[in-house]
Amino acid sequence: SGHVPKAINIPHTEIAKRLDELSPNLNNEVIVYCESGRRAAIASNILKEAGFTQVIHLKGDMKAWRQHGLPTEGASPSTKP
Repeated sequence: SGHVPKAINIPHTEIAKRLDELSPNLNNEVIVYCESGRRAAIASNILKEAGFTQVIHLKGDMKAWRQHGLPTEGASPSTKP
């Protein structure tokens, strides 16, 4: 159903395996989201436990993003560009 423009998609099941890839952002804002929040909360916990200092869970996740008419990438043609 699309994603936030310029977002990097890393499934919550892969976060722990890809921490080295993410480590340059250890002290930068890292925003996590999913469709409804459950998987993003798991990803957030993994990142925080790994020492990431600015993990932010997008309020309302993708469901709210779309409800507010915000742009998405990689979505079906019926979604706003």
